[in-house]
Amino acid sequence: KEIQLDPPVKDIVREFCTGYRFSEILYKINLINEKQFKEFSNSPEQYNIKQNFILVKKYFKDLFELEIRAEEFKDIINKDRAKTVIVLYKLKNSISKKNI
Repeated sequence: KEIQLDPPVKDIVREFCTGYRFSEILYKINLINEKQFKEFSNSPEQYNIKQNFILVKKYFKDLFELEIRAEEFKDIINKDRAKTVIVLYKLKNSISKKNI
């Protein structure tokens, strides 16, 4: 809600399972540039999802020193609501710490 993604997030599990919405957050708050953002795909194909999460993992580590385990991303891909919310919470905390 604070970042005001467009379109707004209505179904966290469904919208974050491809990894693309994570890239939108990073782009919207100017932590990745347009060229980096375009590396991500909004396509639901399995190859694209895997590539998106490889990039998400890289940017989380580079920007925040935030380690997300492969199992956590696998759970997000498999639409685990609890894991999706936990990773979003970790991201929110990392962004807040970076902005302090």
